[in-house]
Amino acid sequence: MAKNVKPILVECPRRLIEGFKREAKRVFPKETYALLIGFDEESPAGRRVSITEIHYPEDAERFCTTQRADWQDAWLVDAAEHAKEAGTELIGDIHSHPWTRAEWEAINGIPGRQMSEEDCDKFKWNRIAGICRVYETRTGKLRASVRFWPPLTPVKMRIT
Repeated sequence: MAKNVKPILVECPRRLIEGFKREAKRVFPKETYALLIGFDEESPAGRRVSITEIHYPEDAERFCTTQRADWQDAWLVDAAEHAKEAGTELIGDIHSHPWTRAEWEAINGIPGRQMSEEDCDKFKWNRIAGICRVYETRTGKLRASVRFWPPLTPVKMRIT
């Protein structure tokens, strides 16, 4: 019998979301990557994740292309140390998915804020993940929005 899944409440100040969206637009059409700092608490009602800071790796632009954010292990270590010094913890990550007008017109519509298959394969940890979709409108303006995703559980397959 399946267990009931408890909800995860993600709380984040609007200024942090808006700041990440500005950064994602600044580096467009490349991706950008950052780590989420704050608190992750369990209760009988469910899980509450409070984001208090977005930690931007200093050299992120070097490892981000138009196709991927190639995160570095050193970023996780640095962010975890930074969080510990502040009395908080590393609670997740966020990165952008940029779409030029030509790219989204080729798939006949503006894409969603879903995680890619590569994201799902790469980020198997018990932390939340944010996706910031940035797309170029028909007038050339950039629009951005953010969605958070729950932790991913690795799935092993055995086909018999």
